[in-house]
Amino acid sequence: MKTRMKNKLLVMLGLLLTTSFTTNAQDMAGPWKGAISVQGMEIDLIFNLSEKDGNWTSTLDVPMQGASDIPMDETVLANKELTIKSNKLQLSYTAKLTDGAFSGTYSQGGQNFPLILKKTIKTMPGKTSLPSSAEELEKLAAKEKGTFNYSVEDFFKSPEASNFKISPNGKYISYLKRNTEGKKTLFVKDIATDKETAIVKDGEDIIKAYLWGSDNRILYMKDSGGDENFHFFGINIDGSNDLELTPFPGVKSDLLETLEGDKEHIIISLNKDNKQQEEPYKLNINNGELTKLFTVEEDSNPVSGYLFDKDGELRGVAYVVNGVQTQFFYKIDGKLVDYQTFDIDDTFSPLDFDYSTPNPHDVYLATNLNSDKTEIILYDLKTRKELKKIYSNDTYDVSSINLSEKRNYELDY
Repeated sequence: MKTRMKNKLLVMLGLLLTTSFTTNAQDMAGPWKGAISVQGMEIDLIFNLSEKDGNWTSTLDVPMQGASDIPMDETVLANKELTIKSNKLQLSYTAKLTDGAFSGTYSQGGQNFPLILKKTIKTMPGKTSLPSSAEELEKLAAKEKGTFNYSVEDFFKSPEASNFKISPNGKYISYLKRNTEGKKTLFVKDIATDKETAIVKDGEDIIKAYLWGSDNRILYMKDSGGDENFHFFGINIDGSNDLELTPFPGVKSDLLETLEGDKEHIIISLNKDNKQQEEPYKLNINNGELTKLFTVEEDSNPVSGYLFDKDGELRGVAYVVNGVQTQFFYKIDGKLVDYQTFDIDDTFSPLDFDYSTPNPHDVYLATNLNSDKTEIILYDLKTRKELKKIYSNDTYDVSSINLSEKRNYELDY
């Protein structure tokens, strides 16, 4: 898994709404649409409000980003006033309902924007006339006669086994298999003997994801009661040393980086010390020992990404500024320096360092700064010089690469 510096608009608002005024909840429920103007660019925001038993929930759509139904943290609606907050991303919106519209101020990254939300009708994306109707499908089905081994339902039902992965040494295969109750169990099979071992079973808390940490140890993620604060667990392939590696109540963890040269550690993010911002840690997958790699200052802009090398050393940090720009800091001579600020349409994504050269600053870079398409170049981050164009295409953007650790980091694809 490679860290990439994405130039995105990070809009994840926590819509704070509780209800205590007499307006009919059905009138308030549904999508509310508005737009903010950022550097001459109109950015639409749609907040989808729902009410159940007097409690409000909401999701956010950002059509420009292709993002929809992003769950909000909290929702408060009181006395015809709407308050929206996200401490994590330093976002807030306060508004009052007047003449059927919410009118107020949206703040992000220290800047304020007027935002008016009006009730709207949410439509399906794409051309809705394209899918065949049920009648048309029935006519097609009627043209075929006979009995068959498989039905349409077979193709759409949940598989009995899924999420197959091969161990780093190629000796084992792992997968999740459903039991008769529909819950999943994590199995490991010895490829040589076909011996199958169940090592983790779903309880009340469901296995969200898993990966191989080493040849003999698997990492998996679960939350508690569906709170979406996922924690890391580690277990040996024989079922021993089943250990919660991030046992911090109310803290969310996520994977940032696997380390090709270190089979005992991974890089994860935790909001353990800063509830509003995930910070990077090196995690020992065998005993849970943590080493903090970077501290986000309380009054800083939100961090959108980190850049690490294969040894887990932090080499770069990207911040969101002005809502639509990315400010990139890069480590030169042991110090993170303000490297450059990029606009929302700019792509400047270090994909991986070139470890086949003696220069530690040579990096494979996805960029569109000198082209209308994203291309891959070999770039010296310290001297800011393009060393070689690796690949470009007149029609398509290039998104990723892969290097072979076993062949001196030769470019695979």
